[in-house]
Formats: sequence, structure tokens, C-alpha cells
Amino acid sequence: MGQSFGIIAGSGDIPRFYIHELKKRGDTCVVAAVKGEAPAGLSGETDAYAEFALQELNDLVSFLKSHHVENVYLAGKIEHRRFVQKKSLDPRHFLLVHRLKERGAQSLVRLFIDFLADRGITTADPYPLLEPLFRSEGPQGRVKPSPEVMADMVFGWDKARILADQDIGQTLIVKEGTVVAVEGMEGTDMTIRRAGELAGDGCVAVKVIRTRQDYRIDLPAVGEETVRNMIEARFAGLCFEADRMPFFQREEAVQLADRHGLALYARSRPD
Repeated sequence: MGQSFGIIAGSGDIPRFYIHELKKRGDTCVVAAVKGEAPAGLSGETDAYAEFALQELNDLVSFLKSHHVENVYLAGKIEHRRFVQKKSLDPRHFLLVHRLKERGAQSLVRLFIDFLADRGITTADPYPLLEPLFRSEGPQGRVKPSPEVMADMVFGWDKARILADQDIGQTLIVKEGTVVAVEGMEGTDMTIRRAGELAGDGCVAVKVIRTRQDYRIDLPAVGEETVRNMIEARFAGLCFEADRMPFFQREEAVQLADRHGLALYARSRPD
């Protein structure tokens, strides 16, 4: 008989993937969906489901405990800016956030993990669930990076790793040896769109994992939606970290990239 796991669901593909993997193991899934973030349709795929606003953290905990959940996965993105908007949180939690010396994404999620832990709920490491989604080094489709595109991938690599380790962002956009855009609070997709507007055709995105990545706190990933946004912004390539970064809807994403001449390349870090 499986265990009972909670999933706190934000946006994107990750919540549904976690549900699928846990069900495959025979575990029970209790989903607490964040209003305005979680994808539609999850309620029909779970053993228990409820929606909560960020102001309702104590209600969320009560819901999980009522279903005997002691371990949860944080699944999907919650817009960083919502944690620094007073209207998004109740006064007590807003004050906690604003007492932090740093309010980067990692600090905010650690605060939430500590909040859950103080109430007897442990945040589980999803790494074992994610391993099937990691890709080996090399081109991921028929389109190989041109020498110019590969040069931009190499140019952006170390810079992107510095930005990631500084908790600034994990995506860097470059073109012809120039930094076009740096991911901030807006997230990868909006950074891609902004770069396309700024620099036009031929940008290259580099997306990396932090040196000491805690997969409970943050899960940088690529997938079909990433590829679709790059095609719309007329990008030339995407370089992402091999063996450590999940690639969702890989088959669909690669087919789409191949049709539009977008080079997808997984790169391993030397260390």
C-alpha cells in the first residue's frame, strides 16, 4: 500500500507530472492548488482536491492535515511578485516576508518550507521523480547549432551560472556575443518575449541549474511551452543543462523545434 502525499500546485506542467508519477507508484495524491496559478482539470486526477489563495495558508495546512498528509511536493511556479504584494498575503505573513533580508525566490520558498515544517509537514525532494526527464549532452533534435549559435551558447554559459548562483535568474538571453536580457522576477517566458522585442531574430537562450540546486525550492525546466515561445520570438537556439534539468513534453518540443529550425542543445557542466 502506498503513502499519502500532498502536492501544492502552482502553474505549468509539473503538478500533473508529479500526480502521474505518484499514482504510478501506488501513492495517494492530495492536491492543494494555488488559486490563479494551478492548471485547470487537476481535480479529476487526484484523490482529494481544494483551492487556496496565498492569504489562506492556515486553511491549506488544515486541509492537508485532514487528509493525514505529512509530506508534500511543491509543484509548479507561483509568480514571485505575488509574495511581495501586500494584497496577496494576510498581514502576519506579509510582515514575515518583509522581515527577510533578501526576498529572492529561494528565500521566499525557504520561508514557506519552514512554515510547513513548523506545522509538522515535511517538503519532499522530487529528484527521484524527475530523473527520467533529464537529458544527456548533445543536440536534442535534427537541428544542430551553427558555429555562431554554439558560440553564443558558450558565451552565455558561465554568465548564466553566476546569475543562477546569485539567485537573480536562471535564464540568460544572448545574441552575437552580447547579453540581451537577464531573467528576473518575470520568469523565463516573459524574458524570452522581451528579448525578441529588443533584439529581433537570432537570439539564443541559456538556462542552467544552480551549483547547489535544491529541487524542493525551485525546479528550472524546459519544455514545449518554452520552445513555442522561442519560435514566436524568432530565436535561433536553446542551451540547457544536461543531466540535471528536466525536459517536459520532450517529443512534442523537439518535433516543434525541428519544424521551425530551432537548435536545442543540452550541455554538461565540466565540474
